[in-house]
Amino acid sequence: MGRSLEVRRAADCFVTTTEDGVHTRHAFSFGTHFDPAHTGLGPLVAHNQELLPPGTGYDAHAHAGLDIVSWVVEGELTHTDSTGHRAVTPAGRLQLLRAGSGVEHAERNEGDRPLRFVQMWLVADDPAAAPAYAQPDGPTLQVSSRARLHVARGEKGHTFRLPEADYVHVSVVRGSLDHSAGPLGPGDTARVRGEQDGAVLLTALEPSEILVWEMEE
Repeated sequence: MGRSLEVRRAADCFVTTTEDGVHTRHAFSFGTHFDPAHTGLGPLVAHNQELLPPGTGYDAHAHAGLDIVSWVVEGELTHTDSTGHRAVTPAGRLQLLRAGSGVEHAERNEGDRPLRFVQMWLVADDPAAAPAYAQPDGPTLQVSSRARLHVARGEKGHTFRLPEADYVHVSVVRGSLDHSAGPLGPGDTARVRGEQDGAVLLTALEPSEILVWEMEE
């Protein structure tokens, strides 16, 4: 089987909006949203694009068995958790929470402007490990034995060559990209699965930023 690009447009994603204005687009089934055709890709089980107005966010809630990666696009993400961590992640930085055997955390926008971030959940290598928190440097993050994240940027005309792996997931943060499946714009995601018998190339139509997951079975 050859490698093909399966595109999911931002307009087709599931949407959750809360009373205080928090807006989320879900690329995969999440909460009350379910579609058997969109339940995850390899170890990646959630991919959420978040928009939090000032003074809003998610109060303390629990996770276990997940590695939770956040890429802050605009504003500042304030994190607190039950292990005592409190940190602010600015735009252009990664945040990694290893929930392990169980942790409670809260995520809020305590700034004076909107907060935009992309949050991605992956099945952890060791669900019984102690919880851990970090703000790792990019542009590449080895999250687990099966998953690596690349933060990639390019000017107009730049060609992004996607990794050859069992599963690849791409999300467009900024800009637009050209592909034979059609142009990709902000909020669009794409998935690649299949044997490693050919490269998948994306060309930037303007200065662009993308998040690329390289994942194994």
